[in-house]
Amino acid sequence: TLLGSTLIARRIYHYLQDPRINVTPLTLGPSEVLEIDVAHHFRMVGREASVLHHPDWRLVAIFRKKELFFPEPQSVIEADDRLVIVGRPDIFKPVCDLLECGRPHFPLAYGQGLLLVLAPGGDHAGVIRESMHLAQNTKVQHLIALRSKELSGAEEELDSWSKSIDIRVEEVEGDVLSHIQEITARENGGVVVVHPFEVSFFKSLAKPTLVFLAHSLSCPLLVSRQTHPYQRILVPFNGAPKAELGLEVAVDLARQFDAEVAVVVVEEPDFITGDQAGTGGIESVLERAREIFHIHKAPFREIVRKGNPVKEIVEVSKEFNLMVMGSTTKEKALFSPHVGELLAREVPCSVLLVTS
Repeated sequence: TLLGSTLIARRIYHYLQDPRINVTPLTLGPSEVLEIDVAHHFRMVGREASVLHHPDWRLVAIFRKKELFFPEPQSVIEADDRLVIVGRPDIFKPVCDLLECGRPHFPLAYGQGLLLVLAPGGDHAGVIRESMHLAQNTKVQHLIALRSKELSGAEEELDSWSKSIDIRVEEVEGDVLSHIQEITARENGGVVVVHPFEVSFFKSLAKPTLVFLAHSLSCPLLVSRQTHPYQRILVPFNGAPKAELGLEVAVDLARQFDAEVAVVVVEEPDFITGDQAGTGGIESVLERAREIFHIHKAPFREIVRKGNPVKEIVEVSKEFNLMVMGSTTKEKALFSPHVGELLAREVPCSVLLVTS
């Protein structure tokens, strides 16, 4: 006999722990079914299904893009999969521990290294100090400083940090920026740090250069303006999947830096969005942000503005040390502005661009 109140209490408990995990006890015996939505930051992403074969539980099915399939041991788990796991009672905690649902993951979920790009024209000492601030607080394993052979003067600043982290300087021929993608992949990069480099007027018409670079990488891109330490983190949020990813990364960084997080949502005027948009859209976006913060058991501040998104977010960002922004697209129409690129270039604080 199982009391109905016990079932309700267990369901409420598991929901409060993580709404992405649904636990259903089976009536035929001492067993239960777990359904888990795989978030992008789970280290399980990219690993084989065999890691979820355990004496007390077994991965039996995966829903992927609304299709059901039964995984082989070598099947690879992907982000946004829903895993169906059958096991003995009370497997919620050990399975969640294995998936590392709530553990800090940035930048280790992307890679163990930090690539510091020392291009001409930047404040190299300031960028190095911000890079080390990031590396030392997020358990980065190694740092590679990439510079052209013509550039010198960074070694002394790097040497002062060499006892606390493994640092290597790598020289390259020609344009440093053209080597970033190759070296990031080779060195298991978890984050790339650059200063906000200038581009020619004609190049800026063709593509959003900072955002385009971020999308070409397998890890996030930090545009350094030396506004560390990271005590206040801002996240522009519109409810899009990539914006949600940026919010997840911001929450994770806040835990590691003991920082505050604020979410800014900008309501555009009716003549742009149409009369039917109203405030309902803003409220649904905020509700989604609240749900994500509930999942992570993290506090946050809501900021709602109305007007031009770039102008409003730039104004708000003056109070913050870091802005974390999820980016959906790297393309833009000729002569048309790219909101993400404008924000990355105009806000006064450092910007972390997250694309995957």
